[in-house]
Amino acid sequence: MVLYAAFHLLSDYRVDLFQVAEKEFGKNIPEKCRIGIKGGGYNGGVVFPQKETKSWIELRCKIMKQIN
Repeated sequence: MVLYAAFHLLSDYRVDLFQVAEKEFGKNIPEKCRIGIKGGGYNGGVVFPQKETKSWIELRCKIMKQIN
């Protein structure tokens, strides 16, 4: 699910970001939840800056989305 989301975000396809956040946080999604995509192709990954306690720049994200 997470790699699927990363691929689709990098390709500008539509992704249900609430579903991605729910996989990571369950029903306790942070009030201002941000999702970052780092890397590219098969080496891409989804990160949550609040959980990593780093900025999206420090995590080397290519894309950052805020879902709420």
